[in-house]
Amino acid sequence: MPARISSRRLVERRAELEALERALERAGEGDPTVTLVIGEAGIGKSRLLREAELHARAQGMAVLRGECLRLDGGELPFAPLAALLRDAPQAELEAALAELGPEVRAELERAFPHLGAGLPVGGGSAPDRFAQARLFEAIVLLLGALGREAPVLVVLEDVHWVDRSTREFVRFLVRGVRRERLAAAISFRTGELGSADPVREMLADLQYHERVTLVELAPLGREGIAAQLEGILGRAPDAALAAELHERCGGNPLFAEELLSAHRDPGGEKLPSRLADALRVRLRRVPEPARRLLPFAAAIG
Repeated sequence: MPARISSRRLVERRAELEALERALERAGEGDPTVTLVIGEAGIGKSRLLREAELHARAQGMAVLRGECLRLDGGELPFAPLAALLRDAPQAELEAALAELGPEVRAELERAFPHLGAGLPVGGGSAPDRFAQARLFEAIVLLLGALGREAPVLVVLEDVHWVDRSTREFVRFLVRGVRRERLAAAISFRTGELGSADPVREMLADLQYHERVTLVELAPLGREGIAAQLEGILGRAPDAALAAELHERCGGNPLFAEELLSAHRDPGGEKLPSRLADALRVRLRRVPEPARRLLPFAAAIG
């Protein structure tokens, strides 16, 4: 089986990438931004964000990334925030914490002990009903202090699995930033949650805020899939192959990539196992009456 193919170019998502680049430019000028990147599984959200990260680093920005986790045993509060703070350059992090002073540091280190680096810190307020608000303000102050050395890109992935504490922080972040040199990019997988889920309610609320830009990744058209294949192959694909893969993948770039891998492997399966697993996950969300009909639909073609 050949190695999984990946494209080094993102020509088929140029408009979406440019929207993210504009958000980074605004953040660098002291106009903080939040970009919601939404789309179905495999549509290219993570790939788009990796390209934005590369662009940010090329512009001298710091990149902090955290991923939300789906845990069977319950939630792990602030897990993605703890992960992204671990990405902060140590020297800049220590300088930012020193700038904030002992009271703010104490609030941060209570929630994120790894920020203490073994140094004793006094002060801080006793836990009370305002403790969460103080912590949220402390995190924003820390991100703002980090941004004084270089603008900061915060990437929060898979927010459809976000824990309640981080979800409330995202609400606070959108409304709490002012002149920080900060850009936040948040990815969300559509079709994962029910209509009444609080995460969907949060996103529906946030996308109308003036600070928030919505980047929705739709399925690619035939030209977009052909551009993706050209980026992978290093040459224009055969028109018949591009048309076939577009029809089979439904405009989903991940599916197109996997199907192309299978096409180039004469001994491989017509439907790659990785793609079959992704489809099985989708099918589990389909109502039972519809699932019973699917085998007949597959046989009919």
